[in-house]
Amino acid sequence: MTLSTDPNRRIRVGIAGLGGFGSLHVGVLTQFEGADLVAVCDPNEQRLAEIADQYQVPHRFVSYEDLLDSRQIEALFLVTPEHLHAEMVFKALDAGIHTFVEKPFATNVDDAIRMRDRATETGLRLQVGHVLRFEAQHAMLRDQIASGAIGRPLSIRAKRNTPASWMAVNGLRAHVAIENLVHDVDQVLWNLPGQRCEKVYAAERYITGQKFPDFIQAMLQFSEGTIVTLETGWTVPDGAPANIVSDNWGGHIDSSLDIVGTHSTAELRVFRAGLTIWDNTTTQVPNSTLWPLVHGQIGGALRDQDMHFLRTIRSDEPSSLASLDDAIHGIEILTAVIASASAGAEITL
Repeated sequence: MTLSTDPNRRIRVGIAGLGGFGSLHVGVLTQFEGADLVAVCDPNEQRLAEIADQYQVPHRFVSYEDLLDSRQIEALFLVTPEHLHAEMVFKALDAGIHTFVEKPFATNVDDAIRMRDRATETGLRLQVGHVLRFEAQHAMLRDQIASGAIGRPLSIRAKRNTPASWMAVNGLRAHVAIENLVHDVDQVLWNLPGQRCEKVYAAERYITGQKFPDFIQAMLQFSEGTIVTLETGWTVPDGAPANIVSDNWGGHIDSSLDIVGTHSTAELRVFRAGLTIWDNTTTQVPNSTLWPLVHGQIGGALRDQDMHFLRTIRSDEPSSLASLDDAIHGIEILTAVIASASAGAEITL
């Protein structure tokens, strides 16, 4: 479906998946002047009614197939469980609908490649939700590397430890590498343009005895010699100061990104902020860059990401920021990390 490039053209948008993060996308899309959120979809009828009523969305669907068949939308945001991404993306593209899909792109490399190829065949826009590419501090770091100020990257260290309490939901649904490390792997690829990961060694720890590990650490070697160390787990205790503050979910994400180059070193503490709020029971350090609620509107990286996707549709131009090839290589790396940790052996890509 090719849309007019008229800058005043409004895009009819739908969302499938109305969980905590899906509702954030809803909040963003209802405030974007270039789009009309006309349809929402979720199998939970109560949740569906709550969101549709709150934002006065005219069309609501329990069935994803009914949403696509209705021909009400031109663009779709998929904020659904990881294992459903590939099937739902294929159906949307086959229905002629431009599609944004939350990370991870897919749970295996073959599906990721086929989705990219299908988007190319249909001429439709397909974007993966790697929100940190739209966060100001990450973008400034990327600019430093692109300008040569850091020199040749020698090493990258990335950490993303998340609340232990989230294991009961997110950690039972998907492997901790797929759920958490996907952000950091994408940042590594963004900051090492043209490089490919060649070797992976990873180790894992099971703490709660569930299907997937609670903690994983990996070392990656890239084609131009950059060494990357990654760490993630469901390990942050409940008493940590909350830096994810939301009506739908909250907690503390302990995240950092360090790059050592031949010219200089960069250190990024992702969820540190100047604002601290504390009372007799809790301390909150609200993040002000990812999806802050300011003056009743959601801003930050999430807003900029969603609007970027819609602008690529209006301009009929591919994204200059969101790379499907990087998303595919990211899934390839994550698959190798999981395999290496399980086998206790080095994996060569």
